[in-house]
Amino acid sequence: MMPYIIRSIAKKLFSKKYLLVTNTVSCGVLMGLGDCIVQNIERKRTNPDKEHDWRRTGNMFLMGIVMGPFNHAWYSLLDKYIIGKQSVIRKILLDQVCASPFFAFSFFMGLGSLEGEPMEQSLTEFKSKFWRVYATDWCFWPPCQFINFRWVPPRYRVIYVNLLTLCWDAYLSYMKHDYKQAEL
Repeated sequence: MMPYIIRSIAKKLFSKKYLLVTNTVSCGVLMGLGDCIVQNIERKRTNPDKEHDWRRTGNMFLMGIVMGPFNHAWYSLLDKYIIGKQSVIRKILLDQVCASPFFAFSFFMGLGSLEGEPMEQSLTEFKSKFWRVYATDWCFWPPCQFINFRWVPPRYRVIYVNLLTLCWDAYLSYMKHDYKQAEL
């Protein structure tokens, strides 16, 4: 009975009707969860008595909610227009050259705005951290995207990426919050 219920719910969540909502909410939840992981690591490393910063986690969640529809649209466009024999390699290259810089910029600018930073400060932070984030992106995402574009069915692509993004979001949270403090 339980496997049937789970299959039924999953079928509905990943149906064309609800896919955008599923992708958007999962992006927000996993981005918030990534921040929770980083905050736990930070507490264990520096101050076990420090309280969890729920506002920071909420801001990460909101960034995921904002970026979720873009992820959904991006993968839909890639699947619609990039087809053929070399499509996997072309999709990976387009993802790295176009989407990665856009999402890094959106992350630093959007989260900076949510945290009350002046736009100039967010832009300066983005510029100072971009190449490190982008270099790490090139190491992490191409192998993940090869699997995604080669074997993952299109309707599961964003959720697959969102699950991997849990690790990536923890890294981004570190770059945004802890790495910033290490520079001072």
